[in-house]
Amino acid sequence: MPSPDELEQIRSGLASSFQGDKNKPKVGIFWYYRKKVIGDFCDIASAEICGHVLGPPSDHYSFWPEIQANVPDLVDVEYEYVSRGRVLFNLVDATFVIISSKWLASNKSAIKAIKRRFHLSDGLPLVLTTDLHYENPNDISWLDDDETDDEDQIK
Repeated sequence: MPSPDELEQIRSGLASSFQGDKNKPKVGIFWYYRKKVIGDFCDIASAEICGHVLGPPSDHYSFWPEIQANVPDLVDVEYEYVSRGRVLFNLVDATFVIISSKWLASNKSAIKAIKRRFHLSDGLPLVLTTDLHYENPNDISWLDDDETDDEDQIK
């Protein structure tokens, strides 16, 4: 694992490599709502290093009120009930990472929209990954492996 100084050097080199680009790749948090990508997007140069990845200084919970202020029909909706995820940059593997729910990762038009909004051109290395953290609570079975729900118990 590279040292913190080495990771900072990698980030600086990466930021410099995109310096002349009109549409610099970004990292950040996002929601996919009504076929649009909304969220908080930041340049590589202003991203934070956390472990061996670059990410945004914001988080979904804290940024949600700003989304609600700009999208009135989300005022009464909790942040985790809208498809969401992150775009990060892995400094060790030199790849962008889209991390989201299974549904979002498998939705080709959503991934295309995310790539477009974050300026991730086809030539950039990209990994799609999922995490239970980004699943909509309505889509998760909260039962333990040895439990059954009431409907299964009534026969």
